[in-house]
Amino acid sequence: MCASNSISHKRAGYLVASLCFSPAHEFRFMLVNQIQRDLASSNQLEACAALHSVCKIVTEDMVPAVIGEVVKLFEHEQELVRKKAVLAMHRFYQVPSVYHLPCTVSLPWRCSRCSEPLSKPSFTDRVLTPI
Repeated sequence: MCASNSISHKRAGYLVASLCFSPAHEFRFMLVNQIQRDLASSNQLEACAALHSVCKIVTEDMVPAVIGEVVKLFEHEQELVRKKAVLAMHRFYQVPSVYHLPCTVSLPWRCSRCSEPLSKPSFTDRVLTPI
């Protein structure tokens, strides 16, 4: 159902995957391809469905596969997609061993774990800069 063209079928498929399969289930790893396709989609509803499912079903093995696509969505034209991308990144840092991995993705803000300078003021700078 996750590979369906219908948004309602896609969301239902992701919901079933998050509720019925354990984190170690092999089907979750097969979902990574579909999630990557939906994250790269130009349709904001598909991107939002994929971001929502990433927050629910992500494991430490899945993070490296989808983090690049999530970071690209910080520059999306729709505000809702950018918000969900921030929530997905927050969820990535809640996964137990992800926080201790080296920062390999070029983020558009100053990463607290590396010394990369800010690239340009953007949505993420306003949202993620500590007060």
